[in-house]
Amino acid sequence: MSVWVRPHRLFYFYLLFMDKELHGVDWKGVDPIPLSLSQQIDFDGSVYYRASIHDKKTVDIHDLAERIVRARSQIRLETYIETFTSLKREIYNALIQGEKVDIGIGILSLSVKGRFDDESDNFDPARHAFHITFTPSPFARLMEQQLEGTNLMNLPPRQPYISNVCATFYSTDVGYQRDTVWTDSPQIHLFGKHIRIMGDHPDVGIRFYSETDEVVEIERQWITFNQRSHVTVTLLQPLAAGHWTAELTTQYNLSYQPYKTPRKATHDFIVRPRE
Repeated sequence: MSVWVRPHRLFYFYLLFMDKELHGVDWKGVDPIPLSLSQQIDFDGSVYYRASIHDKKTVDIHDLAERIVRARSQIRLETYIETFTSLKREIYNALIQGEKVDIGIGILSLSVKGRFDDESDNFDPARHAFHITFTPSPFARLMEQQLEGTNLMNLPPRQPYISNVCATFYSTDVGYQRDTVWTDSPQIHLFGKHIRIMGDHPDVGIRFYSETDEVVEIERQWITFNQRSHVTVTLLQPLAAGHWTAELTTQYNLSYQPYKTPRKATHDFIVRPRE
């Protein structure tokens, strides 16, 4: 017996933009996803570990639209954002009516949580609730099977790793965004692992590369904070808006005896006007 119930409430969430299924995609050139492991205790007392994706930024529709425009489209960024906003509103409306929504990468639908006492039992918000479920498409499942990860704890001890490039020291600072620097930022903060600048090799230092092949090299005296997991540089001139790559080269060694061969780390970030 089927029972019709009216949705009581809908929790807001971010929806991915509609996309057509791609064919012939090759993931071989994609870097493994960095993973952090945390210790867990099983019911029998045995120890095991669970992995989570390490400290990655949240990408919003503005970021996605910028990537599309930059890579392969002449359509204005604002048009993509307005289109997405309209689509998102209609997706919400469809879900509120109990409809399933195919968004290309999978299907969104409503399921009902809670137990009903008998066939005549009505929906009770105190005992029942709606839950939005996502069923990945076959293509999304295929992508899942192709992805690879790397345990950051297993990186070579001499290998630096950059996890974040941003404009502020603390994530609680007003206007903080991961992997984002403002066009008026006087400083850039790099966070990661084994990134302290050390050594006298000519390659040692910090450089920023723009998508238009502009190179900004930071002289040693403008590295104003230099620790193993946090390096701060002061800019003589703010970086131009656009997509940039931070390149850090160091001979840093935990024993403070510099490695003979410099080690390099890179990380992508964006420069944009302050909102």
